[in-house]
Amino acid sequence: TRSSIAAVESELPAGAFVRIHRSHLVRVERIREVQPLGNGDQVVVMDDGAELRVARGRRKALSRALGTPV
Repeated sequence: TRSSIAAVESELPAGAFVRIHRSHLVRVERIREVQPLGNGDQVVVMDDGAELRVARGRRKALSRALGTPV
């Protein structure tokens, strides 16, 4: 089926997933760490080693999902 990422996000359990970019929806428990980049941006490192850039507009959502300031 074809559906938007927003539609998929709305059907997932609240708090289990967080949208960190317009094309990245990640499971919170799979986040290993958040690394700062030199220009003020951030990268989420997943438990499998994948690195995903965090959109500036999604930082607050990520912070709330992790329960810590990022």
